[in-house]
Amino acid sequence: PRPLECLPAMHDPPDIDLPPTPPARPRFSVLAIIAVVLAFVPLCPPVNALGALLGVIAWRRIRESGGQLGGRRTSLTALFGGIAMSVVTLIGFQQLAEGMEHQQKQDMGAALDEFMHAMQDEAFDTALQSWSLRSTPVPRDELVSFSADLKQANGVFESVRIGSMQTVPGDSFLTPEVSAWIICRFDSGERNGSARFVLSPTPGRWTLVPLLVELRIDDGDGEELVLPQGVTP
Repeated sequence: PRPLECLPAMHDPPDIDLPPTPPARPRFSVLAIIAVVLAFVPLCPPVNALGALLGVIAWRRIRESGGQLGGRRTSLTALFGGIAMSVVTLIGFQQLAEGMEHQQKQDMGAALDEFMHAMQDEAFDTALQSWSLRSTPVPRDELVSFSADLKQANGVFESVRIGSMQTVPGDSFLTPEVSAWIICRFDSGERNGSARFVLSPTPGRWTLVPLLVELRIDDGDGEELVLPQGVTP
């Protein structure tokens, strides 16, 4: 018989160093993404503040996740960016409001000054262009009488300025009314008074056009000259 061939000896396979399993990549925090989007919404401070708040919540969740969540920088960006956007927008709104109020005050002063000078020059049709005939119509003869009484009591009109003003209830939300304390200068001295304006929107202007609806001026003897006549205090 044919002799059996010797089989090679069996040996254990050599140890092979396998590469270590990479750690699982952390999931990016969805809350951090939402927070940073809200934090930088323009011209909306409440939404910016909400973004900052969500940024704090996202940052805490990321810190407590033990490496399971990512987006720490994004959450901090939402936090500080939301605060900054809120502050800057509020300051911008305040400055815009102050600028509009200053411009409105100048427009009311100019309208009243034009009205008073037109009355003094007896240009009554021009004077009525500064009056809201739709709100409180004023007859021409009443305007003539007011002008004569004003000149007789206080003399020649020189100038007028707006002291302070406040918004008062009007007939419509779209046409607010403003009551203003005024100081009129005549050749006989200064007289206090008040003026009421209706603010009307006009195409092409970013401020409202002031039109007079009521005028009161002291006559120097403790009485008031009122236009239109019959208006209650």
